[in-house]
Order: sequence, then C-alpha cells, then structure tokens
Amino acid sequence: MTHKKLPLKMKTVAETIGKQIIDARSLRYSQTDVAEHIGISRSSLSYIESGKILPNIETLYNLCHFLELDIHDILPRQDKVFGANNKDEDSKESTPQADTLFNALKEKTSKKPINADKEKN
Repeated sequence: MTHKKLPLKMKTVAETIGKQIIDARSLRYSQTDVAEHIGISRSSLSYIESGKILPNIETLYNLCHFLELDIHDILPRQDKVFGANNKDEDSKESTPQADTLFNALKEKTSKKPINADKEKN
C-alpha cells in the first residue's frame, strides 16, 4: 500500500483526527476490533491514527459513529489549521481540499452510517 505524502497543513488535520481517534478507541477497543467493524484493514487504521493518511469521508464517518464521537468535534476548525486570513501559497493549495472534506462531512452527518444495518442484526 503506497500513500501520498500529505501537504503540511493537511498533515496537521490528519494528525489531529488521528489523535482524537486513538483517544476514543484505546479506552475500549483494539485497532483490530474497530477496523473489522468498519471494514478497513488494521494497518489502514494505524496509518489514520498516526496521521500518515487522512481517512476518506465514509471511513471517518463510520469511525465516529462506531466510537460515538461527534464528527464536528473531531475535526479541527479551519481557521486553526489554515489561519483566518492566511494568503500564502501552501494554504491556497490546501484550502480547497479542506473545504471539500469539511463540507462533505457536514452533509454526511445527516445520513445513516454505512454499517448501521449490521448493528441491528
């Protein structure tokens, strides 16, 4: 599995999300338990927790649902990562990616998680 190196500011987002997931998961579950439940490999979860990769929207949503995290609390505020009026070239490149992630997660929070039907069985 090859992972692209994240731009510096997106790495900050990935590390923040990863730390939040570790804090919630390590209290009750192993990486294997969580990974199996949400349908990813244990190594992928390890990469997410270490901030090496940013989870896709579906995975992040399912992680939050399973770990009973509020998806709005797990994401760092945009102005904390990119600065309120930051105009440098790096932030111009990274901001559209972050906007897409933040907006998609807002939209997704009103929908049922992918594995919700499995919990009822």
